[in-house]
Amino acid sequence: MLDFNPMTAYVTGGFSGTTDEILQWAAQKWGIPEDIVRAAAVTESNWNMSQLGDRRTVADPSIYPALSRIAGTSDVYESLGILQVKWNPDTHWGTEPLRWKSTAFNVDYWAATVRYYYDGRCDWCGPGYGAGQDWASVGAWYNPSPWSSGSTSYTDTVKANLANRRWEQPGF
Repeated sequence: MLDFNPMTAYVTGGFSGTTDEILQWAAQKWGIPEDIVRAAAVTESNWNMSQLGDRRTVADPSIYPALSRIAGTSDVYESLGILQVKWNPDTHWGTEPLRWKSTAFNVDYWAATVRYYYDGRCDWCGPGYGAGQDWASVGAWYNPSPWSSGSTSYTDTVKANLANRRWEQPGF
């Protein structure tokens, strides 16, 4: 991952605490507003580290962790955890097994990725890409080819969760 995102060298997951404390820690570490991290975690999993996402049919499900595999099929869940770190043979190498075993690692990795885009480090990004584009950087988590229309509905959902502060609602 260092070749793709040198920021991942600083991902440690080295923090323990409540879910909200972990989200605050990563926000402070990476310079991302705390409530944006909270809203992204609501969007991805409702703050549920057990969340499974991005079901796919794959050629060899045995290379995925057992909890990702869907018995009796060639289907797996590629995205796991509170901020849905996606893994397959082509993306997010080096995140296994911490992406689903450690909330702090999962959040730390997400924040490092958002920071990568925000700092303008993406040399393969499309037209319009540049440093300092906060919402486009958050949207790049959803669509790895950022600054395209595909991530707009994702960022709209994060913004809606930010506006209604679902993590503060009774019963959340």
